[in-house]
Amino acid sequence: MNKFIPIYIYGIIIILQGIFIFLFQQLDFQFIKWVLGVSSVLAALLALIAAFYRREKQVQLAYHELHSLMLLIYGIVLLYFCNSFDRLIFTTILLFLFYAISEIVFCNWLFNLPSKLGFKVLFIRLSIGLITGMGAVWALALAKQPMLILGTLFMLVGVNIVMYIPIVKGNYLPTSTQ
Repeated sequence: MNKFIPIYIYGIIIILQGIFIFLFQQLDFQFIKWVLGVSSVLAALLALIAAFYRREKQVQLAYHELHSLMLLIYGIVLLYFCNSFDRLIFTTILLFLFYAISEIVFCNWLFNLPSKLGFKVLFIRLSIGLITGMGAVWALALAKQPMLILGTLFMLVGVNIVMYIPIVKGNYLPTSTQ
């Protein structure tokens, strides 16, 4: 099995979550909660598999492990503790705020490594982290249609994960940080 397939699949699952929210936000709450919760747990398992394949690359291992943990917690919270659209929105906003912070920290970590990673890649990833964080705040504070913003953020995050593959394939990251 190609070691990048789990990354592609979990990125695509997150993109599909965004499309689902964007197109079907008027469906029954329980159905939306179930679809997002189960797909997040599935994406978490694939992120964990991706981390397993990248265990020799410490930065990539930590990145995928962090995504796995965050998606697993999000999925479980949705499935077991979320009982209204307001809680679903709030929980999803927390997911994106955590994602934004982790992406910014990850970019800082990459910047400080002695690697060949270009500033363009770091700038794009940092921008996606900032946009995700600002979008989450906007969905919480200002938006009349927060589900549209959250669906868009899911798609953005999924595209970011799929775009991560060229960095991994290009061997930009060293095998150790020492």
